[in-house]
Amino acid sequence: MDANRQEYLMLRYIEGSMAEDEARELSELVSNDPEARRELLRQVQIAGALVNAHRQPSDAAAADLVMAAIAEQEKHTEMAANSVMDRLGSMDRDATSQRVIWPSVLRWVALGAAASVIAMLALWPGRDSDSIPSPKMPAGASGLNAGVAEIVEVKAGATVLNDGVASAALPGMRLMSGTQIETEMATGGVIRLPSDTSPVLKLRYVAHKTELLIESGTTVRFDGDRVVALDQGMISARVEKQAPGKQFEVHSKHASMRALGTAFSVSGDEHLSSL
Repeated sequence: MDANRQEYLMLRYIEGSMAEDEARELSELVSNDPEARRELLRQVQIAGALVNAHRQPSDAAAADLVMAAIAEQEKHTEMAANSVMDRLGSMDRDATSQRVIWPSVLRWVALGAAASVIAMLALWPGRDSDSIPSPKMPAGASGLNAGVAEIVEVKAGATVLNDGVASAALPGMRLMSGTQIETEMATGGVIRLPSDTSPVLKLRYVAHKTELLIESGTTVRFDGDRVVALDQGMISARVEKQAPGKQFEVHSKHASMRALGTAFSVSGDEHLSSL
């Protein structure tokens, strides 16, 4: 396949505007060409990192963040590759639609790629801009940076999942409602308590500055800006004083709690939850 055609199809995949015949063409390419498959995965990872680099104060800082994200993504390569191939497969099977309706995470990717064009050009010098269409800026783009919470610090392995797409957790990432975080289990397969060591990941809510500390071996999901679902593991929270009629909520498999302003820790698994 011509190199320009390959790059065009990959960009169409990233921006979320592929037609059915284009999806079949790209699916066949990456199924039969390992190098093309690696390049598509690399571009998806770069575009995802650009979403988070968009808020950086300078192009140099944005480029540094992108390169750090690519290096960190190596541990998630197999999962991300499977996600890309599964999505191409589902597009190929959809014979009734001429246009794919994409999950919100890929719309964020398209916006990040468009808004960070200088950083992208720095990473890919020599791109022929006349032969490759630019991603369109989606409506409501100003909401990109709003998010539910922002990752402040990451001290060990953690994965962010959006619509089934995995990426490494990085400082500065904005988390949306529906985002899930999974932290790696500590050595020995035990959850680390706050008295033993510092948390794996720290994040701060955008709307009310509440801080959440996530320990190893933990899976949590964010439902709006005041609700957390704890599947397993342990989290600690420092809840800022909430407005009247509003509270910060944590739900596990066995219990729920609401806080108007306090500090607490919650742990749980499929058998037991404790506060």
